[in-house]
Amino acid sequence: GVGGSVFRFVMDYEHVDFPAAVRKLASRTGIAVVEEQGARASDDRQHELRRGLLQLHAEAAEWFHDNLLKRDFAAPAREYLQQRKIERPIAKNWQIGYAPDEWDAFLKWAQQRGYERRHILQSGLVKPRDDNRPECEVYDRFRSRIMFPICNDVGEVIAFSGRILSDS
Repeated sequence: GVGGSVFRFVMDYEHVDFPAAVRKLASRTGIAVVEEQGARASDDRQHELRRGLLQLHAEAAEWFHDNLLKRDFAAPAREYLQQRKIERPIAKNWQIGYAPDEWDAFLKWAQQRGYERRHILQSGLVKPRDDNRPECEVYDRFRSRIMFPICNDVGEVIAFSGRILSDS
């Protein structure tokens, strides 16, 4: 019973402002949005941060997926998935992956790809050893887990979930 445009619907449903709704719809339909130079600096920083995190998440999903399909250390994960009747085509379609059983494998991989430590921390894929001090040592949040990328409505990887394989 509510009237309005598709923009109003997205604004209400996603709890975003008009420019964010336009960007979201444009992204979904493949339309490039050219914004004027007068945009506020804080909006630009927020947009850049979000874009950087989405890029990191997309590449991380690919890395986890490659681990599952191609690495010897992921053999137990492949066996587990096979026991659960999750065959290779399903794993490929859903981009299921595997996080190695190491404290800093993802961290090292992301740093080698040129990502800054603060951005890696913001991704949530690593966490500080002392939650009150983000400047201290960090470690991979997911270790020895089957990884499931979580995507938004336009297919961007926005988070991860993991299924631990060990009995610990």
